[in-house]
Amino acid sequence: MSIDLEIFGFFADEAADSLEKLEAECIVLMDDPRRGDEIESIFRTLHNLKGTSKAIGLEQYGNFIHEVEDYFLPFKAGEKTLSRPVVSLLLEVQKTLYDWIAAIRASDGERLDYEIADLLERIHGSGSEASAPVSVTQAAAASTTSQGDELEALFDALSNTGPGTSESAPLPEEGDLEALFDAVAAKEAKSPVADAAQGGQADEPEPVSIAERQVQATASVPAKTEAKADTRRGRPSAGANESVRVATTKIDDLLQNIAELTISSTMIEDAFERGENVRLGTLLERHKKMLKNVQGKSFELRMNNLSALFQRIQRAAVQIAGKQDKDIEFDISGNDVELDRSVIDLVGEALTHVIRNAVDHGIEDRAARSVTDKPARARITISATQEADSVQIKICDDGKGMAPAKLKAKAVEKGLISEAQSEDMTDAEAYQLIFHSGFSTAEEVTDVSGRGVGMSAVKDTVENISGEIEIESMVGRGTAFTVTLPTTVSIIDGVATRLFDQNLIVPIRKIKEIVSAGELNIQQQFTGSCVANFRGRNLNIQYLDKVIAGRSCEENAVCFIVEKAGQLLGLVSPASLRMTQVVVKGAGAKLAEFPYFNGVTILGNGEPAFIVDLFKIHDDFFQGAERWLKAS
Repeated sequence: MSIDLEIFGFFADEAADSLEKLEAECIVLMDDPRRGDEIESIFRTLHNLKGTSKAIGLEQYGNFIHEVEDYFLPFKAGEKTLSRPVVSLLLEVQKTLYDWIAAIRASDGERLDYEIADLLERIHGSGSEASAPVSVTQAAAASTTSQGDELEALFDALSNTGPGTSESAPLPEEGDLEALFDAVAAKEAKSPVADAAQGGQADEPEPVSIAERQVQATASVPAKTEAKADTRRGRPSAGANESVRVATTKIDDLLQNIAELTISSTMIEDAFERGENVRLGTLLERHKKMLKNVQGKSFELRMNNLSALFQRIQRAAVQIAGKQDKDIEFDISGNDVELDRSVIDLVGEALTHVIRNAVDHGIEDRAARSVTDKPARARITISATQEADSVQIKICDDGKGMAPAKLKAKAVEKGLISEAQSEDMTDAEAYQLIFHSGFSTAEEVTDVSGRGVGMSAVKDTVENISGEIEIESMVGRGTAFTVTLPTTVSIIDGVATRLFDQNLIVPIRKIKEIVSAGELNIQQQFTGSCVANFRGRNLNIQYLDKVIAGRSCEENAVCFIVEKAGQLLGLVSPASLRMTQVVVKGAGAKLAEFPYFNGVTILGNGEPAFIVDLFKIHDDFFQGAERWLKAS
């Protein structure tokens, strides 16, 4: 059995919004399970989802929610006391409902069942006298709901009352279910049963499209790429064919700017035909500014605020704290700060791992906190601030902090550094050790930590999108992770240069400084490598022409200083430099043959240019140097 994908797409977007709200309410209940408003709201959300899902043909989905409602009803009625384990189970239900939608979307609506037997068994095991668990296939086989029943279920959802009850509740916000109702009603009107009822005399009603309904409330911007489900949220991943909810004011602004561009183009044509060169130059300059404005408005369509991301990482912290019997509270600010949704998708797992580590490694248990006269309830602060072209996200805890001496000793024990290196390390450099692959201070491996791969992956993820991650810590006071991210990865500022008639773009965000190569007094060592003194620090030198092309040119005159993990590398390059802003385009498998390029772009003259991956060059150099030192 399959479903109407257009109707399902609208339902999936609305369901995802509802489930995000449900998640937030569950997190509040984890802090105080006695809050009645959240309990009422959760029940209404579940009931609406049940009605709308059945209305579009998702019988198994609706039957599962009905089972959850039966379990949850005694807590809503006050017959049972809500507890954290119950809220934790509700969070698992919420995640299952998300993942189920993602799985249906990934199958293009062909597969509607989902494995929920274990969760149903736990739900019934938690209840007093619930019926035996049923599988999704059993629920589907038992279902005989007709299309008329589906409309009745939808009406029930719209009225926010359960079947056979007289209890009233506030209606959902206008527009949430209206389009779905109209779409199902239109489909009912086109059915043979409806035609027969009308005696074939009435004209078939013209259905209102889902897209038209959505635009009235919000605009949808399709991302036409390969469909792939992201089971971390109910929505598809950034690469799926999905819709992005955008405020209509943004659409209106963009359309207004496009209209002005059209007028400007007409004026340019007129000036060109009349040979009015002075006027033409003025118009072209104005047109350029207008194009840049349209570009900015267009990229705003992909900007999302951080509230959903913060909610997600907050949930991860709550779940770990619950398993480890730790009590935490949150101080969150910057929910309204915006990032490109592709950046959010890329760093979501990384930030989740950071906060899981904060709870697992940083926050002490109640007994340890009482010994140090700390409040029994630990505090985690999550904040975001907007800067010029970047966003800074900070995750702080008031736990035990990190001891540099312990970190260095562990790194020596694991063979990551030598005793001599550990003695010369500053505290800031010692904190960076946690990003080494294989490094962990955990005494035993758990499902949260101990394998030494998590923080290494975090740093790689952040740096792969030209971000930065810094650590501040104080023993006994806590630790702060500061992650700086570009607002978008689609447009970058760079330095354009040419190498053997090939255009290259060097991203500015990855450059610490640009200096004249002549000022560095570069010295060649007996090993063949080159070094220089850069403000009292040792600077290893590489030549961009040899790295990229394997041969030398005579025009090397400037040096790009690159710093990563406290290690400096200088890349000497030709001096023909100019600042530029470019749109990054992926080149797929074709770039795999060139490991030091991670994108391409088109310059103003129409020529292609490769984007240089400075961090890849940096990493390969120091990994090679490390292997050489170990071998010698």
